Formats: sequence, structure tokens, C-alpha cells
Amino acid sequence: MRIFGRLAMAAALLVPVGIVAAGSAGASGGGFACSGGGGTVTASPGFLLTTSKPQTVAVSQSALACTGGFVTSGNLSASGQTPTVRCSGMVGASAKGAGTLTWTAPANMGKSTAKLNFTVTGTAGHTTSGTISGKVTTSGSNLASGKTITGAFVLNKGLRSTASGGDCSVTSSLTSFGITSISLHT
Repeated sequence: MRIFGRLAMAAALLVPVGIVAAGSAGASGGGFACSGGGGTVTASPGFLLTTSKPQTVAVSQSALACTGGFVTSGNLSASGQTPTVRCSGMVGASAKGAGTLTWTAPANMGKSTAKLNFTVTGTAGHTTSGTISGKVTTSGSNLASGKTITGAFVLNKGLRSTASGGDCSVTSSLTSFGITSISLHT
């Protein structure tokens, strides 16, 4: 009877440990933190200094270095729509759309889709910066399913007039930006 009592006590002590371990693995597994640079952002029809138009914005960044979760690298492709804005009016505005993270290492990790917002928070000289927010929409067993995404970006062109040290003009549409840095994580 003593042996049975000790076994029951040991089992009772192990059950909470198993529950905590299972909860911790699920909470921390499957997330990611990625960063990179050298990609591109394109805007169509392009930003002008004095003319407001809605823009279709496309983001392309390959060779993201990733940590956490199960991946070590990936590519981001995203597109979104801005409100009707001119160059400087984009500060404080967002391009809202969707994106796909294609996981490239290790091999065969698949893709994660997400709703994404790219919000411009500032511009000075030949630099534009902003934040990324969104949520992974891929369901099932895919990486980071249902998790919230946050991040930041810096672009190599400014949304002020060329006379003020930026890259916007009245006649030549600003359609292409280089990505100086980009980071996003769950």
C-alpha cells in the first residue's frame, strides 16, 4: 500500500509539470523574428509633390535572416493600397494589404500568409521610416498561424520636396524605393 501511495503522489506531482511544459512549447514554438535589407518598394502610379492619388504599393525582400521558431531564412512579398495622398501626405498614412512569407531555410517549410499594414511614421532627407503591423492568416499547422506581426522599415528615399532635401517633385513620379532595413516578428 505504501508503494502505491508513493506512486500516486509522484504521478500527481508530474501532471502539473507536463501541463506547464506542453503549454510553454505551444506558446513559444512557431514564432519568428526576421530582418534584412536590399529589397524594393514600388508605388504605382507614383508619388508626386502636389498631386494626390491612391497608390498600389508592392514590397519585395529576399534573403531575410530569421531566428526563433523553426526557420532561419525567408522571402517577403506584399502589396497594399494607400489612401489618396501626395508625397508628404503619406506620413501617418498606411498601405493596407496582404503578404506572403516564403520560408527558404530549412527547405520545405512552406509559406505563411498575412494581412499587413505598412505605416509611414517619418521622413527626413533621403530617408522614410515606418512600422509594420498585421496578423498571420494561414490556418492549420503552418508557421505562426494566427499570430500578430509587428516590425519596422527604413527606405532610402524621402517624401519631402527635392528643394527641402527629399526626393519628391512636381513632375517626376517617385515610384521606387530601396529597402535600407526591414524587420518583422511574431
